[in-house]
Amino acid sequence: MSGRQDIRDGLAAIDMKIGRNLRALRQSRRMSQAELAGILGITFQQMQKYERGLNRLSASKLYRLKSHLDVPYEDFFAGLDGADYARQNRNDDLSLLLKKVRGLPDLVLRDKILRILEVLVS
Repeated sequence: MSGRQDIRDGLAAIDMKIGRNLRALRQSRRMSQAELAGILGITFQQMQKYERGLNRLSASKLYRLKSHLDVPYEDFFAGLDGADYARQNRNDDLSLLLKKVRGLPDLVLRDKILRILEVLVS
């Protein structure tokens, strides 16, 4: 197998993984393919191709999906090298922040900050 074919196969695998992640994100929002396709201004069939990884999502489509589904970019790339690492770092940062807030000696301030954080993550 040629190097070019290896690259094409690798890209196809990435497109399939992104498509599966898109499908899972859409389903978690209880949206149909037709609903999400309408938001993007594409056909239902095109949405099917994206979810199957047959067609590659453009950066502008990913941006619109990210904004509409209200998810970080990393969620589209979950399961690929680097994306899980980025998500883990974000979770580690959040854990560190919560640990610092919980360690504040001023109980009133601590409770106010925790309430703000609860609102932000809900």
